Amino acid sequence: MKKGARLFIALIFVAACGIDQPVCAARHPHRPWLMLHSGHAPEITPARRSAPPVSRAAFSRRTRAARMKSPAHPAGGPSMARANGPALAPSSETHPDKVGAQVVSQALSYRGTRYRFGGTTKRGLDCSGLVARVYEDLKRKRGPRVSSALDRSGKPVALSNLRPGDLVFFKNTYRRGISHVGIYAGHNKFVHAADHRHGVIVTALSDPYFQLHYAGARRLY
Repeated sequence: MKKGARLFIALIFVAACGIDQPVCAARHPHRPWLMLHSGHAPEITPARRSAPPVSRAAFSRRTRAARMKSPAHPAGGPSMARANGPALAPSSETHPDKVGAQVVSQALSYRGTRYRFGGTTKRGLDCSGLVARVYEDLKRKRGPRVSSALDRSGKPVALSNLRPGDLVFFKNTYRRGISHVGIYAGHNKFVHAADHRHGVIVTALSDPYFQLHYAGARRLY
């Protein structure tokens, strides 16, 4: 009878453990599987899904798109840069400084030529004839033949911005208004056909006479 009572009590204890499994789990912390059937089961973090494989063609397309957006390439992407080619520097043949140097060099080649009113050749030149001769030698567009008309050609240049090859004008020399022109040679000097006595010479702009009669400068190139 006692054995039966003990067995009955054991069965009741087992049944109680089955109903209240968290208590049993707390009594047996070294056996966590006892909590699997309770409502307080540990949270299981789902496995992170791996990204689908990318094909080689798709990878190439993404790479090209990233390169085209990169600031290292000009607008239009690298293919556009190859099509257009590298940026070209301005040709030295048409650079203003190069043209001006050519004009001065050609004008200096006539230094010593005698003065001749209305002349445009090596046998004799006047002031505007020297300008016309130089521009014709260099196969450049010729301006008007007289100094007063040349003063209305090209663009005006301030005295502080003079460059070799610019035209310098003088007024009230032998008649009223613009009456003389020369070619600025740099270093505050200019080349001009002065008069019958001197012919084509180089004179300083600081010469008192030409300072008094200076009227401005123009650039034809």
